[in-house]
Amino acid sequence: MFLFRTFLTYKAKQKGRTSVVIDRFYLTLNERTWVCPSCGKKHERDKNAAMNIKQEGLRKLGA
Repeated sequence: MFLFRTFLTYKAKQKGRTSVVIDRFYLTLNERTWVCPSCGKKHERDKNAAMNIKQEGLRKLGA
């Protein structure tokens, strides 16, 4: 995993981008679904995790 992160960071810098590392324990694997308290819509774990990881990355970047 370290080598992949190193390559990814290098490529990001090379293209003028920024890479952000999210803690691997940010989300647990036993959270299979999530129900939105506002609209009641059921979200699947992988899609919801992708959205949450994106939000956390943007938060860490200060966007």
